This record gives sequence, structure tokens and C-alpha cells, in this order.
Amino acid sequence: MDASVGDPVALVQAIAVLRADLTAATAAIHQRLDTIQSERHALPPDEEFRDAPSQPEPPVAPTTPAPLYVPTPFQLAAPEKFHGDPRKFRTFLNQCKLHFLCRPQAFPDSTSKAAFTLSHFMGIAATWANPLLENDSPVLYEFDRLVAEMTRVFDTRHKAQTHDLELLDLI
Repeated sequence: MDASVGDPVALVQAIAVLRADLTAATAAIHQRLDTIQSERHALPPDEEFRDAPSQPEPPVAPTTPAPLYVPTPFQLAAPEKFHGDPRKFRTFLNQCKLHFLCRPQAFPDSTSKAAFTLSHFMGIAATWANPLLENDSPVLYEFDRLVAEMTRVFDTRHKAQTHDLELLDLI
């Protein structure tokens, strides 16, 4: 991944590539379907059905495909920029997760979730994230790993538990 998270030109180019791939895959599927249908019509009919009286097929109730997602009837507020304040970490992370929950079509994979989250980093948090982006860290592609790293660095509850365990080790 050589484009930065916030580069709109790179995002548009990536979308164009994905769209072209999807178009090509769709065309291949349609071509294969046409081939299968023409092969099916070329087959001789089964003997047992040749002499059977034709009966009308029962009507099929129309079905409506289930939507890929349920649109939310409200506008979600953008997560507040995260500046690295440990007291605001859980709230920030939960705001991001709320976006993923309500807009799954916008965040179909782990990379898009990580990119969205990191795009809201400012100040100390952005400084912490810079090496991840500059070195194309694997954390950028696995949201759960990113959350684990963020928790280790920014979550006060995690730090308190770690300090408690360190104190127990001293006893």
C-alpha cells in the first residue's frame, strides 16, 4: 500500500480498479451463464418426461431480495478527532465502531475500518500512527490488531491493569 490513508486521488484510483475488476467478473459470469444455458438446450430431453402431459407450473410468489444493509434513518455524527487523550480513547473507538455497524457497505473489510479510524487521528495520536503508515505496517490491514495496539498505547484501563500486574509481580 503506497498511498497514504487520506489521499483522495489514490482512493478514487483504487475504487476505479475495483470497479473495473467487478465489471470484468460480471461479464465473465454472464458469459458462463450463456454457455451453460446453450449447453442445456442442446441436451436431449429425458425419456420419462417426453410422454408426460405438460402441466402448468404453479405460480411463484415474487420475492424481494434482502437489502445488503439496513439504511439508518439518521445521520451519524463523525467521530471526534482523536488527539491521544487516554480518557477519550474508548469513546473514540466506540464512535468508529458505530459507523462500521451502521454503514457496513462503506466498511466492507478490515483495511477500510483501520483507514477510517486512523484518518481521525491528530496530534500525539497521529504522531504515533505515522510510522505505521510510513512503513506499511501489517496493522493497517487488520483492524483487530490495530485496536490491540491502540489499546496498549492509549487505553487507561489497559494501563491500569498492566500496572496492577506489574505490582503483583514485585510481591
